[in-house]
Amino acid sequence: MESSPLIRLEVALIGSYYFRTSEPILLKLWAINIRDVIVQVVKTNIFRDYEVKVVFDNGQPVAMKPEGLTLLESVNSQAIFQRIIFDLNPGEIVQLESSLDLIKLFHLDKPGSYAVYVVKKAGTDKQVILSNLVSFAIVA
Repeated sequence: MESSPLIRLEVALIGSYYFRTSEPILLKLWAINIRDVIVQVVKTNIFRDYEVKVVFDNGQPVAMKPEGLTLLESVNSQAIFQRIIFDLNPGEIVQLESSLDLIKLFHLDKPGSYAVYVVKKAGTDKQVILSNLVSFAIVA
């Protein structure tokens, strides 16, 4: 039996929802304790703890740039040097990421409509927690 999640993930983009092809697209990520008990949250690295997904308006995934893949591979192959475990009180919100630049990681070089969300697998049963979906556009 699958239990309900202990946290809710929220993502937002800094500034606007319309970006030029070379303009930074900065993502913020928060965790919100939606239960009436204290929840422990682990923070090591956004790429180790979460999957950042960017999709076209038809739902198809946007490919990562070589730089993004290299970063992802290096994080996954490293030993964990910093692992922070902290308590999140009922109703408390904590910012987990403040400025992840999507344009450096994903092929977002063509005008069009896109969306971003974050996935986390949590707990011993690897329960999937999805964030909200944020739509944005690349303009010429």
